[in-house]
Amino acid sequence: MSAALVATAMSALARILFVDDTPAEWQLALASLADGALMEQTTVVKDKDEALDFLHERGSFRRRVSGLPAVVVLGPNVRRPTAMSLLKDIRSDATLRRVPVVMIATAPDEETVRSAYEQGVNSLIRTHDDVQIRAERYAALALFWGWANEPPPESVGQPKSQRLGQ
Repeated sequence: MSAALVATAMSALARILFVDDTPAEWQLALASLADGALMEQTTVVKDKDEALDFLHERGSFRRRVSGLPAVVVLGPNVRRPTAMSLLKDIRSDATLRRVPVVMIATAPDEETVRSAYEQGVNSLIRTHDDVQIRAERYAALALFWGWANEPPPESVGQPKSQRLGQ
């Protein structure tokens, strides 16, 4: 993992695991998070191997806070075969299968959409060429999956009463 990724987006506590190897994209995604606490609880990894290392708490992630993220986001620059392979790995693992996975696609065709949902993606978001619209979509994604959605019990994060605003 590059030092820039570690310095910019690495945290011990991850509610959002963002997978994308393009710094401009994950920087936009992080900048879109209006809530600083949620930004601090977002971990960025560049590829499938790092994502699996994070999810299984191994390699450079062996000392992170235990638990699963509230959501895994497959960024638009993850190649579709790699994204589908990671999705398949997550869904076939008894420990990981309940973790929500969101896929972001630049211009998904009908087959990509069908395949993603058949493989178990929870949401597929179409990105946009306009940076402002793309940033708004990242913000909406983070608000829903990072705060509003009740994640599986194995997820890390705030106590239930705080997540639900009680």
